[in-house]
Amino acid sequence: MVIAIDNWQPVAGIELEENAWQVLRSEENYAVIAGPGAGKTELLAQRACYLLQTGRCHDPKRILAISFKKDAASNLQERVVLRCGQNLAQRFDSFTFDAFSKSILDRFISGLPRSFCPPANYSIVSNRQDQDNLRNRVSDLVREIKLPDSLPNHWSFRSLNVSHLLNQLLCKEPLIPSRLPNHIVDWGIMELWKALIASEPCILTFDMVKRLASLILEGNPLLLSALRITYDYVFLDEFQDTTYVQYDLLQRCFLTSQSVLTAVGDNKQRIMLWANAMPDAFDRFQADFNASSKQMLLNHRSHPELVRIQQYLMSAIDPECETTAAAKSNDDVEAACIICSYESAESEAVRIRDLILERIKSGVNPSDICLLSRVRPDIYTQYILPELLAYGVKCRLEDQYQDLIKDDLVRAVLSLLHAAIDKRSPKHWNNALNYVCWLSSIDLDNLHSVFQEEKRLSHFLGDLSESMIVCEKTESSVGNLIQVVINFLGEQAIQAVFPQCKNSRNMVETISNLARLLALSYEKSLDWSDTLLDFEGNDTVSAMTIHKSKGLEYDTVIFIGLEDAAWIKFAEQKNEHTCAFFVAFSRAKNQVYFTFCASRPNADGRSSRPQARTSITSLYRLLRDAGVRELTFS
Repeated sequence: MVIAIDNWQPVAGIELEENAWQVLRSEENYAVIAGPGAGKTELLAQRACYLLQTGRCHDPKRILAISFKKDAASNLQERVVLRCGQNLAQRFDSFTFDAFSKSILDRFISGLPRSFCPPANYSIVSNRQDQDNLRNRVSDLVREIKLPDSLPNHWSFRSLNVSHLLNQLLCKEPLIPSRLPNHIVDWGIMELWKALIASEPCILTFDMVKRLASLILEGNPLLLSALRITYDYVFLDEFQDTTYVQYDLLQRCFLTSQSVLTAVGDNKQRIMLWANAMPDAFDRFQADFNASSKQMLLNHRSHPELVRIQQYLMSAIDPECETTAAAKSNDDVEAACIICSYESAESEAVRIRDLILERIKSGVNPSDICLLSRVRPDIYTQYILPELLAYGVKCRLEDQYQDLIKDDLVRAVLSLLHAAIDKRSPKHWNNALNYVCWLSSIDLDNLHSVFQEEKRLSHFLGDLSESMIVCEKTESSVGNLIQVVINFLGEQAIQAVFPQCKNSRNMVETISNLARLLALSYEKSLDWSDTLLDFEGNDTVSAMTIHKSKGLEYDTVIFIGLEDAAWIKFAEQKNEHTCAFFVAFSRAKNQVYFTFCASRPNADGRSSRPQARTSITSLYRLLRDAGVRELTFS
């Protein structure tokens, strides 16, 4: 039922500040500057509900949301489903830039010029081995490509650093096959593109995929027009981290279109300059898309005391930033921000163990506690994790789990496994049924078809439950069980609906990783219920890098290693590193702890070396100026 615009109210009792209300109802392009905890994701979710429920985005029109990270895209999709229902949410497409560009390439790959058309079974760099293989291939091709005598200075191409060529030059400019090169490097890059496309196996980076997607749209005006007609509204999350290649794709898709764009983010959380993020993304967006600007100034996440300290950090990054305010008083919750200094990593581990045990005893769930580090959480937590496990507290490194758990295929498989072991749970049943209907292209309003799927699903879950009971605690047995679920859902349907699965190699790799990690949880669990909860990270302390924590929030954040060694080149990249420090601090709702060790293990895990805080003195000064205490433990 369509809701009259004047009668629409935010779903779930959410309160929005005035600027958010204006953006939510707007029919013009907006750049929304919003700090941590301001509710950026919630604003987009509520705006989606408003557009869908009031009919401003009417059937068959759709909304496109593009996020920087996979978990952010999944989180936004989940919120829209929860707030306006699965039926309306079917017209809300939430992608990462990577997934969006890949969906264009995979669906319309035949629209590419022949010399730039990769084989359908191309693969994408996804691990260190792929990176090494691609680097080696590029290195060989740079030596093998025959350069024309008409363009002088051959050595300027032959002598290029392979990493610089692959990470900076290869995708620096849009692909224009008809453009005549005026320099040997330009010519060599185009030949390198063709050679990489023709290689066996064909391995691409996601930036290459984006350039190919742009080339498809450039050469197919009808396809570009169809894209623009389909998406009346476009949401752009974490826009401050947009790269040049991503922005070029965005312009190709929607510049001069009638689509209404809403970009949200925060320049004070710009931590991806090292990955070619634009330093002026919002300024460019406002100029190119004639967008207005709004700021959101309430912090709905953090305790007022932490918000007060955050203001010191924000002012260091942007002296002209406006003052934010805490949305809630949190008078009944204890706030803390402390620097803790230790003689050794061993004494640090014991104290952090006790701190976490105290937080859990006070009622904080382990999954609401996070161990952060600037780099290598495996090194910085190597003594902490065993201490926690010895006291029955689960803790794990999230790098293997974070993206996998948010993968559409993995979520679909888990929903059926949950439903098979807990048949009385309406939540698990509905989740499983929604995935089955989605993959079968069944409209949830078609009651007869839904009823037929319910019967099919019920019968399958009975068989699946029996298979889970006899499943052995081995990776191969768990893998076979997952394949049973895949067969039921249908591989062709999965590849048609889930963009990341269109490439068979990616799908196989996802299934393999799921089987391996799910088997690890199964080995240490009493039953499948515990297995699934363990795999999903329930009651588990997380350990990750600052970059992985982006967009997440925790009651308690413990930052390990506020030391020079973790902040290499701080003096050269002071602003970006301070932004990263701000991101780490702002993940916390109530308590933040920073640790310093006089001596810490090297990367080899055996020898130790002294630590200093000379290079990052400005970070300590900011905390001291904000009144943060430092405690020293022997």
